[in-house]
Amino acid sequence: MNLYSHIILDSDQVAKQYFQQPANSSSRLEAEFGGLDFLWHHGERRIAKPLASDRELGVAVYQFIEGAPAGSHLPQAEDIVQAVSFLRRLRGLAELPKAQALPAAAEACF
Repeated sequence: MNLYSHIILDSDQVAKQYFQQPANSSSRLEAEFGGLDFLWHHGERRIAKPLASDRELGVAVYQFIEGAPAGSHLPQAEDIVQAVSFLRRLRGLAELPKAQALPAAAEACF
C-alpha cells in the first residue's frame, strides 16, 4: 500500500497526494507540511519549501529539490557533519512553544 503518490509539476515544484486511513484521525499531510512550514519559517533552507496544501483533497505542493536518492552512495565525513548539524538545529527548534504544538509524525516513536 502506498501512503502517498507524487507528480512533478515542473522543474521547481512537486505535488504530493497523501493517503488517509479512515480509521486514523492523524493527518500525514498536516504533520509533514506543518513540520516543513515550521522549519522554513525558522530559517531552515536545506529542506523542500512547502508552497501550498489542501487538506480536503489531501494534496500538498512543495519546492522540488534535485538530488540523488538516500543510500545511492556511501556517506562521507562531510555527510555526517551535515547530518549532525541538522539534528542540532532541530533539537534547538524543538524547545520552541510552536514546535510543541506540531503533530507527531506517523512513524514517530517515543
